[in-house]
Amino acid sequence: VAIIAPKSSGADWSLPNSPSRARGAAPVDELVYFDQLLDDVIRRFDIDPERIVAAGFSAGGMMVWTLACHRSSRFAGFVPMAGTFWQPVPASCSRPPASIFHIHGDSDPIVPFRGRPIGPAHQGDVGEALAMYATYGRFGAARRISRKDLRCDRRQNPTGNILEFCQFSGGHTFNPEYLRQAWDAIIPPSGQ
Repeated sequence: VAIIAPKSSGADWSLPNSPSRARGAAPVDELVYFDQLLDDVIRRFDIDPERIVAAGFSAGGMMVWTLACHRSSRFAGFVPMAGTFWQPVPASCSRPPASIFHIHGDSDPIVPFRGRPIGPAHQGDVGEALAMYATYGRFGAARRISRKDLRCDRRQNPTGNILEFCQFSGGHTFNPEYLRQAWDAIIPPSGQ
C-alpha cells in the first residue's frame, strides 16, 4: 500500500459552499489539483491506477465526497470518514457512480450526522448525501451487515458498485482498522 497525503493550498480545501468560499476567498480548483497529482503519481511510481482509493477524515472526507461526485473515473472507490458536502448537498453528480464506503461516529460533535454551522457556512446532512448518491447511482435497498464494531447498511447498484454507510459508537475519531475494512470492501483481497 502506498499512502499519498495531499494538502490543500490554503488552510482548508476550497469546496463549494465551504466557510472559506462563503467568506469570499478566491476559489481554488481542487479537482484539477487531484488530476495533476494522480497523473504525477502514476507516471513516477509503479501504482496501478485501477486500485487507487481516495480516503479522507473530517475536512478530508468532504474533499473525498467531492471527488466521488466529480472524479469517480479516477479512483476505484472512496472512503469519506466523518465528512460530507457543505450545504446544500448537490442534487446529483457529474460523473458515473462509484463505490463509496462512508464511516461516521454515532455521536460525532465536530461533524454531526445532520451537520452544524461553521461561520457563514453549514455542513451538509450525511443522510441527504447518502440518499442523493443512492438515487443518483441507482443503488438498491440497504441490507444491514456487521463488520467487527461497525454497524453498516450496504447497497449495491446494477454495475456492482457499493454504497455502504457504517457507524461506530463514538465521536470524531479516526481508526485505521476501519480504513482497512473499507479497502477490503471496495477492493476485495485476491481470491474472493
